[in-house]
Amino acid sequence: MGTTVTLSVWPRRGRRHQVQADLDRWEAWFHQAEAVLSRFRPDSELSRLNKASGRFHLVSPLLGQVLQAGLEAARLTGGLFDPAILPALEAAGYDRPFAQLKAQGVTGPALFTATPATRGAEQRPYPTLPTARHRPGDWQQVRLTPAAVAHRWLVDRPVGLRFDLGGVAKGWAADLVARRLSVYGVAAADVGGDIRVAQGDAGCLTPWPVEVADPLAPQAPLAELWLTDGAVATSDILGRRWRRSQGQGIGWQHHIIDPRSGEPAASELVAATVIAREAATAEALTKACLILGVASLPLLVAAGAEAILVRADGAVLATPALLDPRRVRWHRRPELLTSRHPANQVQQAPTCPGHPVKLASQPLGEGAPSC
Repeated sequence: MGTTVTLSVWPRRGRRHQVQADLDRWEAWFHQAEAVLSRFRPDSELSRLNKASGRFHLVSPLLGQVLQAGLEAARLTGGLFDPAILPALEAAGYDRPFAQLKAQGVTGPALFTATPATRGAEQRPYPTLPTARHRPGDWQQVRLTPAAVAHRWLVDRPVGLRFDLGGVAKGWAADLVARRLSVYGVAAADVGGDIRVAQGDAGCLTPWPVEVADPLAPQAPLAELWLTDGAVATSDILGRRWRRSQGQGIGWQHHIIDPRSGEPAASELVAATVIAREAATAEALTKACLILGVASLPLLVAAGAEAILVRADGAVLATPALLDPRRVRWHRRPELLTSRHPANQVQQAPTCPGHPVKLASQPLGEGAPSC
């Protein structure tokens, strides 16, 4: 899926050799999943679905389940996470793998204004970009039905509707793999920064350390937290930015699209980290936070999630449960985001010693998903 995957297991006694064999199988599975779900591979099943005409299509169980996860994320966020956002992403310029945008010199590190090194880019020739045909709410017309034909799914969608599943696919995969690996002991799946920790039936709940990077100083940690049986995901608008010129306008674009306008989100936030029960949920909520800004608080509370939000001015905001120093070690002091609500998933520092078995895969294919 155009990203790096790290799978870790803290095995119970006598299960280490079984764990390693299963880790190898899951590495192969991720390569297969990338071949199904990548929107940048013209031969992927998702690309074939996006190019197909008509309303009704049979898809594989994997694609059907990830489409279902995308629709659930859309319902959770009131459509702020939109699995049918692809036309607007392409209109913003994200119409090829991000590595190709960088290679062609249309990306840059500037936050909101051009730097001396990027001035003059206005004269650089750019390809004509497609006109956005994204219509807010079209995802509500998609119907998915498990079919009796070889366990496939029947997709009923408006003609011309096209999907981008990159972000939700990462979270969904992390949830699936961590749950499956937890039969051996405490397991963690990190799929491009979407992290899911699952305990299975472990007798000793083993908190798992997770470091949250500072989006304004990526080599420095912002905070360290611990998960027992939950998930964390982070999205930002600084890592995947590109500068383009089209018509009369020029400016920086990023991959977090506000479905209400079809344009890159323009809230006061540059990064959002969400802690939730499932990684797919946390991933969807990070998008909603970046779109709504601090106004996303009621949505977070309704979902039972915690959050760390970073504003463009550098201020760090956190929900109350994350201000407890026994649960989070902060490297930059946060401000309180909201009134108190129950703690969720974040636990005290580790007390169970040991060393996990870990598999760190190589990046899986070109064409990173829009996450």
